[in-house]
Amino acid sequence: MSVRSFIIALTIIVAILDGGVAILSMRKKNAAGKTLALTCLAALIVNFSYLFSVLSDQYRMVSVCSSLFFAGMDMLLNALLMFTIQFCRFDSKSRLRKLTAVAHVFMGFELVWLAINPIKVIGIDYMYQPDAFPVYLLEWHTLGIIHFVYNYVLIGIIMALLLYRATTLPGAYNRPYILTLLCLAIMGGVNAIFDFMPNRGIFTTIDISIYGYGLAAVIVYSCCFIYAKAGMESYFRNVIVNKVDQGVLLFDYTDHLVLSNQQAAKLMPEMALDESLTLNHFLQNLETAELPKEMPQELPDGKMTFQYYLTDHAGAQAIRCDLQNMQDKLGRKTGTLLVFTKQEGQTDLLTGFVTYDAFLQYGLMHPETFEPLFTLAFFDIDSLSDINRNEGRQAGDKLIRRLAQEVRSAYPDKCYFVRGREAAIVVLCPGMIESQVLDITETIRQKLDVSFQCGVSESKAGETDVEAAARRAMESLRNKKMMEDTSRHAPMLASLMQALKESDEDTEAHVLRTGIMGQKLGQRLGLSDLELSQLALLSKIHDIGKIGIPLEILNKPGRLTQNEWKVLQTHVEKGYQIAMSSPYLVNIAPMVRYHHEKWDGTGYPDGLKGKDIPLLARIIAVVDSYDAMISRRAYKASRPKSEVLTEIDACAGTHFDPRVAKAFTKMVREEGEMMIPPESLEKPKSPVRKAPPVVKLAGNLITPIRFARYYLDNTETIVRANKAFFEMTGYPEWEVRERRLNQMKLIPEYEREAYGKMVKTALAGDDMVYFRHSIICRDGHRLEVLCLGRRYYDPSIMDVQSEIVIVPVSSLMHWSLSLDEEKAGNGPAGRA
Repeated sequence: MSVRSFIIALTIIVAILDGGVAILSMRKKNAAGKTLALTCLAALIVNFSYLFSVLSDQYRMVSVCSSLFFAGMDMLLNALLMFTIQFCRFDSKSRLRKLTAVAHVFMGFELVWLAINPIKVIGIDYMYQPDAFPVYLLEWHTLGIIHFVYNYVLIGIIMALLLYRATTLPGAYNRPYILTLLCLAIMGGVNAIFDFMPNRGIFTTIDISIYGYGLAAVIVYSCCFIYAKAGMESYFRNVIVNKVDQGVLLFDYTDHLVLSNQQAAKLMPEMALDESLTLNHFLQNLETAELPKEMPQELPDGKMTFQYYLTDHAGAQAIRCDLQNMQDKLGRKTGTLLVFTKQEGQTDLLTGFVTYDAFLQYGLMHPETFEPLFTLAFFDIDSLSDINRNEGRQAGDKLIRRLAQEVRSAYPDKCYFVRGREAAIVVLCPGMIESQVLDITETIRQKLDVSFQCGVSESKAGETDVEAAARRAMESLRNKKMMEDTSRHAPMLASLMQALKESDEDTEAHVLRTGIMGQKLGQRLGLSDLELSQLALLSKIHDIGKIGIPLEILNKPGRLTQNEWKVLQTHVEKGYQIAMSSPYLVNIAPMVRYHHEKWDGTGYPDGLKGKDIPLLARIIAVVDSYDAMISRRAYKASRPKSEVLTEIDACAGTHFDPRVAKAFTKMVREEGEMMIPPESLEKPKSPVRKAPPVVKLAGNLITPIRFARYYLDNTETIVRANKAFFEMTGYPEWEVRERRLNQMKLIPEYEREAYGKMVKTALAGDDMVYFRHSIICRDGHRLEVLCLGRRYYDPSIMDVQSEIVIVPVSSLMHWSLSLDEEKAGNGPAGRA
């Protein structure tokens, strides 16, 4: 390749690179990107003007191209100066602004004399040499030397700014500036060699270093934008990976180790963590690990969690391993990430108690720590989610801290105090039985003005599994919370009871009586806290299956036919299916099914006998039978209590569990009328304001009232609505169809707390809500409405729903005016 061809090819290559960098820089859409783009454009001028100047053999052409070349150098360095100031993030109002202005003014002077020079030589002349290449050599005059000095001063200033920034920043941040500084230093040094080296043939007369300015723009872009982002991200990623407390192992798509951090080496000292390690080899050789010996082909969601035990001088430590398969957009495996985390020593910052997961892991590793006899107590504050929503999370956190402090001070120091999942407070009491723990719980309840529930579970004989006892305590806690009116599960139970009430009007009083008698009998029989909580739920829903029995059979005054009796007996199976449909009732579903079984095996539905019948079903059978016999029903008269007790004694060993029957009759005879306090059967007065009475108006004064109806699920999401709702509020049907509209979106933010309290208070006393409030329509305007709502159990979806009817107050104005006229005698009736 000839020299001419080489220079042309080099110019084109550098021009393409500069053009590409200019486009990329402009896309940054910031000052640094724009000034670097100007630098690239100036480099294009420099490269092409230099190419034409060395290829031409005409004096005038050489002179013009050379002036354009030197002007391009001035523009390039000025643009590079502005870029450096922007990239280094210097204050634009500082002295550098004046320095930039001086540089621009001098560049203007340079451009003037360079424009004159092709016409009249005042700074640079060109000497003709016909037998050489290039044909013309430069001869420098004073202005040309000043141009050289000016260019090198600019380079020096730029390098000084980069050096200052590099030396004043932390080591992690100065790498882009150091790399840019080295690039400019090399570029300026090579250019100086070509400028000041004596003329020794073509390699000094052809200034290849000129193209370094074009390549410098590319290198600067790489250092300042690509490395400044990718390089810094990589640096900090490595720092983070090595600083985190978790051990990290990364295997590539061939299952070879490509990354491990220092913590991983500490957690697995027996493993050689180098590039030769494969994933399967790691799984096979990790001692005392509960990891699979080979990597499964398919993982749910690509994730899996295991347990690893590290054995060192401190004993066994529980290590959690989270394994995740990584894939690209096409679903191809790119690697496998394993993260190892120590489970001990994790503390909840709010209460200062150890976290629940850490506590369980410690119990699994050191079961010998706990005494053979222990009791677990789970505390949970009532309506905490409502408190957080209405008063802010800080208010809820404050209650949790108060409860934690009171629990710590009430229980002995030998107890273990744990922050449970969500908002629970957990206490493990070594050497204590349930009754002792419950006594302390009642002491806390009397001293603390915070409403809470407590589930308790005592360890069974020979039981060392803390988690099994914890599950029982949590179930007991959940059952108790379900019985509270403020519980988030209360609407479900309330709806079930309302449905049963509509089938049997005596249900409410019957449930109250069986609940009180069942709890007292359970305590006499020594039931555990969990069993008592299950019995309380069972007392409520044991007859829930009757909602599926025709009313004419339930309330038939005479004797049932054989077919009718068979239909009635199906209520236990129906009740069982209803209970099984809820994860919160599934544990008492068998008791619902078997509460009509008899001790001698003659009961229904399955003819179970003796202790094959669940204990709670045997208890509820006695209590239910007693209350049914002493109560007056539509199909029978009540019987004297003494006669009923005699019959229960007579049926002990046939119909009833003899031990349960004996304990029950003894309890009733001892406690007499005090067994069920009369006030416990009084229906609570509803604080709900009732709807105004219906007023019938005569003639044409009757005005149709516009109303909208919508339905909510148990998360207050609107699931369907009538056409008037969309017309009234302006919300589109698709938002409801796709479950994107929550009722709280309709309530003004400043009214939400009051609205929530009104609804909760109303539903606590009745199943119907009626009051006036505001709603916000989609266009933002506020609409005053009268609201009538109810909660009910929908058997089709096996869950609770709410039906809401809203009437704009404005639509009632005509009704109100008509009523006023009617009362004043001005309506049609008055005129008649």
